[in-house]
Amino acid sequence: MLRKVAVLFALILAFPLAAQAAFKKDAPTVLITGANGFVGRALAHRLTAQARLGGVPIDQLSLLDLAFDAPPAASFARQLAGDMADGAWLQRTLAEAPIDVIFHLASIPGGTAEQQHELARRV
Repeated sequence: MLRKVAVLFALILAFPLAAQAAFKKDAPTVLITGANGFVGRALAHRLTAQARLGGVPIDQLSLLDLAFDAPPAASFARQLAGDMADGAWLQRTLAEAPIDVIFHLASIPGGTAEQQHELARRV
């Protein structure tokens, strides 16, 4: 588990270099799934603190998770509380604003995923 987290953080730290060349917009919209999880909260904190991704200002940061512990830390961030396994809800929610960059960090952790295969596949 620790190795997976270290690799993920390495990718997040390296992403700004690729982001500068990849964005075709002046201000992208960003979505983080699993935004209230351990890694999702760390990424959301970083993006709200910097208000930039790869040197490019973020237009809107959408944070998606089942529930949230605290309100968003920036005016350009919005929380989307719901079950992303509910396709109709997810489609309606994502139709509200276009998304340029997605960090898919939602997961079913540890033994729960092993015991509930269908749930793990849906996420």
